[in-house]
Amino acid sequence: MNQTLHQDTGTGCHIEGIDIPASVFSDRNSLIQAARKGLPGDVIRQAVSILGHREVFVRLMGTTGGNLNRYYRRKALSPVQSEVLLDMLCVFARAITVFGDIGSAREWLETAIPALGGHSPLEMCDTFAGRALVQGALNKIEYGEFA
Repeated sequence: MNQTLHQDTGTGCHIEGIDIPASVFSDRNSLIQAARKGLPGDVIRQAVSILGHREVFVRLMGTTGGNLNRYYRRKALSPVQSEVLLDMLCVFARAITVFGDIGSAREWLETAIPALGGHSPLEMCDTFAGRALVQGALNKIEYGEFA
């Protein structure tokens, strides 16, 4: 997988191969508008293909592994499903930014972290509160508070 995160001056970042506006990663208003509009279900397929961790997306969508494929074909996810998906993609994008590449980001996301009660960041990402804790941990790493 040779996917990258692109940094654009003033617009944040974009995970190559996932068809959402780069602005959702840097502008909360863009994220809100994209969630309200509803993301195409194919974004889930793209995310699973590029980022892996299908089971995380199954939990995020509140479905089973067998039913996740049905979401891929939806013209638009609900605003709630879109917001959850966008929030998770923001966690992945942030991890890629902090660690410099998708491989290092994945490795960190899969590793048990003492600051997260010994859970891996991915284990925490099935709730908004958990994703906020992971984002906080990433902020601390970026600013040198802990590794």
